[in-house]
Amino acid sequence: MADTKGIDRRSFLLGAAGGAAATALGAAGVATVREKSRRLITPAAVDPGEDAEIAESFADSRPAYAADAAAPAGAPNVVVVVLDDVGFADLGCYGSEIRTPHLDALAARGLRYTNFRTCAMCSPTRAALMTGLNHHSAGMGWLADVDAGYPGYRGDLTLDAATLAEVLRERGWSTFHVGKWHVNVGASCGPTGPYHNWPTSRGFERAYWFQGHSTDYFKPSELIDGVTPVEAEERDDYFVNDALTDRAIAYVRTQKAVAPDKPFYLQLCYPAAHSPLQARPRDRDAYRGVYDAGWDVVRERRLERQRALGVVPGTTRLPPLSPGADPWDRLDVTQRRVNARYMEVYAGCITNVDANIGRFLAALDAGGWRENTLVLVLSDNGGSAEGTPTGTPNVFAPAFGRPVPVDEVVKLYDVMGEDATFPHYPIGWACCSNTPYRLYKQYAHLGGVADPLIVSWPKRITTTGALRTRFVHVVDLYPTILEAAGIERPATHRGRRLKPVEGASVFATFADPAAPTRAAQYFELGGQRAFLDGDWRLATRHERGTRFEDDVWELYDLATDPNELVDLAAEHPDKVRELVAKWNAAAERHGVFPLDDRNLVVKMVQDRQRRGIRADWELAPPLERLAGQVAPLVCPFAHEIAVELERPEGRGDGVLLAHGSRHAGYVLHVRDGRLVYEQSLAPWNERIESEVALPTGPVTVRYVQTMTARPFDGSGALWVGDRKVAEHTFARMLFATSYDGFSLGADLGNRVSTLYDGPNPFQGRIVRVKIHVDTTPFNAIETMRFIEAMSIRV
Repeated sequence: MADTKGIDRRSFLLGAAGGAAATALGAAGVATVREKSRRLITPAAVDPGEDAEIAESFADSRPAYAADAAAPAGAPNVVVVVLDDVGFADLGCYGSEIRTPHLDALAARGLRYTNFRTCAMCSPTRAALMTGLNHHSAGMGWLADVDAGYPGYRGDLTLDAATLAEVLRERGWSTFHVGKWHVNVGASCGPTGPYHNWPTSRGFERAYWFQGHSTDYFKPSELIDGVTPVEAEERDDYFVNDALTDRAIAYVRTQKAVAPDKPFYLQLCYPAAHSPLQARPRDRDAYRGVYDAGWDVVRERRLERQRALGVVPGTTRLPPLSPGADPWDRLDVTQRRVNARYMEVYAGCITNVDANIGRFLAALDAGGWRENTLVLVLSDNGGSAEGTPTGTPNVFAPAFGRPVPVDEVVKLYDVMGEDATFPHYPIGWACCSNTPYRLYKQYAHLGGVADPLIVSWPKRITTTGALRTRFVHVVDLYPTILEAAGIERPATHRGRRLKPVEGASVFATFADPAAPTRAAQYFELGGQRAFLDGDWRLATRHERGTRFEDDVWELYDLATDPNELVDLAAEHPDKVRELVAKWNAAAERHGVFPLDDRNLVVKMVQDRQRRGIRADWELAPPLERLAGQVAPLVCPFAHEIAVELERPEGRGDGVLLAHGSRHAGYVLHVRDGRLVYEQSLAPWNERIESEVALPTGPVTVRYVQTMTARPFDGSGALWVGDRKVAEHTFARMLFATSYDGFSLGADLGNRVSTLYDGPNPFQGRIVRVKIHVDTTPFNAIETMRFIEAMSIRV
């Protein structure tokens, strides 16, 4: 501290200017200056909204201090948990035999909504949840993978809406996102963005997340911390649901340690139970034998429990199996054994996510925060039929035109759902997940859009364990949460005038089961359409590739037929015409047209060709992992990969480059000094291996792929320098890669090859990699071969 001896204490306290003023003005003047200083430094005397008054001296100026936004007094914490592909009947409190004790306990402390509806698929539902807009209005009429060129189908969350996180953050909440995102268009998923629709650009202050449909539960390679790609923790017993819960708990505990009075908003989006259906052996095997009776019996038992719980009317009847599912007794012994195993994996996956939700809620209890935390748990769509009628040990195999025969599936029985597999259950189990409704995810019938919704808020919801039967759509949750928080959405955000909110708050139903809610809502996804108007529900099932004008409209009276079993269209043609007109008006208003029934793989291929497939790449380490959407696209094309490298004396093995995983991927690596190229589409693996060891020192190696009949027939050759050292004609060329991105000098995420463990980094030095791709577009015949091979809805 400076020496103050001999300095007038008044001068020291008031500063040089104040001291000079005190000397000049005398005692009376000193008192005046002291009073002015006292007023200026008292925070209560300063309105942060006022401008500062700036004079020549500090003593004559009036500061104005910046202040953080403060949430309303007593404002709640808000937690929204989004499950993936979990059907209406998959939780214990909605009639399932799957053990979900923590979700059941949450429902017992809160409310279950039995007439909650979504948008039939993940990206649309999440967009509606986050914006309060119908999914087409939010630019998300379909998946966030491609921009289809029309306002309702940008595949990128509209900037003409403020997300829940943006509104809450600006009103005083801390905001966190953990888990699946999938509302930014695929072309923006790379390390250069653009980042405008990544979580930290849409209101979330902190985010630990992944971008696409789902992830590998054991070895995710798409994790991002903020905007930085990160690798999953290397530890025994790793499982992504656990890691996401760990991060959610850490976010909340850290925030409460620093700002205990500040509320938080957490969006916690688990991948479960989206394919791949993966589970630890202990979770899977806890259900051994439970599903041996088959889906027909399990559906009947679920409906019995649903009636007893009151989540469906007591008169509800079981519908016939939906298309794609055969009666259980028509399956042979092997098919039954394998299909029961798939469901054991599914049940184990859901039990794990239930345990993680319970662990997070226990952390809220331990911190004393549970009482004033509004918790909502929902699923984004009905159970999925994407596993085909037979199920699959690798969801990419049938999607890429190579379904796995049952004799190969049997070999994987013991490890089904573990790291070596990427499975999906058969359509029969999707019927079970959606009990008592018809059809599945991607359909506008109730099997695609009826989902569980659990709401708990101990401080405000005092009638616990109750049911709510009023209609609620996911678009209504946005205004509901804002009303519960005690705030309103602004009309503008970042200088943009916002679209009006299209949902309506159902906050009143927290206390009053008879409180009115909206009675009309349109539905559309991929040409599947429906319209709700009171108890009347209009729906049509569109067959891909047929004319939309030929679709047949069905009409149901939900008051007497809650699960769409009795079509009344022929009896009420005037009502059909009325509701079709209402659907068309809503479609015009929300940007639903043009209807588009192309499947995912077709859309993605056409989108890549539209944007242009890059022909030449030059890469050098260090290089961050490249997301699959922006990585070199080589698989269905003739191409050449040349690697300039240096091998040290006595070593020099490891991965040169890899893209994808063993479930769908390729890798160029060195093993025991020899060059190896592999394509993997588990359970198949095709390998080219040189018998000649690579020299030490500088060398250029190449993989050259030649296509004889695109996209599935061709051969590959390995070259060392100017010498061809190995070649192979593939039984079936790999069409595309899995979720894992492209990595240079190591195999990040789940490995492509079983010849090595872990990332297997290259021990030498990679100087440069050059990739050249023949990007000649598919001709009509090649396109037809490709479309015919795409045998499932994806």
